Amino acid sequence: MKNNYLYISKPNKYLIMKKIYLLAAISLFGFTNAQQRPSDAEMAPIFAKIEKIENPAAAFPKGFFTAQEEKMITDYYRPDTQQTTPAMNFFANNDAHVLDSRNVARSYGNFPYAGPYNLNVTGSIPNTRAIYADDFDENGVLYALDNTSRKLVTVDPATAAVTEIATLNGIPTTETLGGLAFNYVNNQFYILSSSTAGMQLYTLNKTTGATSLIGVTPGISGIWLVIDNTGNAYTADITNDNLHQVNLSTGVATLIGPLGININFAQDADVNTADNNIYMAGYLGGGAGGIYTVNKTTGAATLIGSTTSNNAEYTMFSIENPNPLGVNDSAVKNGITIYPNPVGDILNIVSKNKVDGAEIYSADGKMLMKQKSENAVNVSALKPGVYLLKTTSNGNSQSVKFIKK
Repeated sequence: MKNNYLYISKPNKYLIMKKIYLLAAISLFGFTNAQQRPSDAEMAPIFAKIEKIENPAAAFPKGFFTAQEEKMITDYYRPDTQQTTPAMNFFANNDAHVLDSRNVARSYGNFPYAGPYNLNVTGSIPNTRAIYADDFDENGVLYALDNTSRKLVTVDPATAAVTEIATLNGIPTTETLGGLAFNYVNNQFYILSSSTAGMQLYTLNKTTGATSLIGVTPGISGIWLVIDNTGNAYTADITNDNLHQVNLSTGVATLIGPLGININFAQDADVNTADNNIYMAGYLGGGAGGIYTVNKTTGAATLIGSTTSNNAEYTMFSIENPNPLGVNDSAVKNGITIYPNPVGDILNIVSKNKVDGAEIYSADGKMLMKQKSENAVNVSALKPGVYLLKTTSNGNSQSVKFIKK
């Protein structure tokens, strides 16, 4: 398969940093049997091969490593059982929809984002489509970017069927399409791409495929793009393994800190709207990888669970959760609306019926505020995030989610 990718040479200073992280990764992963782990000297030739990879944003090149080299990489990154488990809450759907681009079958399916990571296969996506970026919109439709055809497509999670929506206009074919993220604050899709010029950020019209360049950050090779519930955007630099915050108005990326792991090749991440955290399907090479949380303050990646036993490279990874700004059916039927949303201080409530009381709950189901007979709630004391407003009118209750900015 011939791909229209730009091949990016890694600067030497970044290669040195990546090798340092790669050598240090053992302390972060742990191993079930230290005697089976290859030594750093034995791994040196493999490190050298990784440094020669021309396009770090593309998928794992078939046949790049020998079977023995892949086994050594797997053994080097073998995890122990000391992994974290994220807390569940009443908003969570827990399904991550993924594409394994490493194996010939190109399996597409889902597994719980917190594990276990046994893929429930719903279909396959052929290797003629190089998809490294995807996200759900406000209506639960899964959009994706095809690097090969340069098309905006939708993917049916139930069947893996791909439907072409439009040709992407305004992005040079020399740029690798690595990130697609939907912003629930302004109902806007954003595209992140990489080239020798650095990292580019675009807006996307999901109906026409038209894009508009926002800005460029030189020296950054963003591998994915995520946007949290409050409209903050983030990317991981595949070259130097750092987390950056991305300004959606200017396209400028600001360094947050190191991931602490050595990521390689195409991979993906998403924000779980249930807890507003970043989850990354990190890929290290040779089939080794795992699902991580990424700290938005420090950049540190924390392993939730290994996917190395799957021998997979997940180039699509989107967590299916409700729109954080969505309302339930009873709220629509009874005419409950709120504004502004997102809100800074005063949340106004409009209802067909008199509001007898209002309660505000956190994402984990804890009641934070309660008041009676009010059509406005002062939420200035709440921290930024997603909350649930529950109102009572004539003995009936309705709920609507809102974002505190």
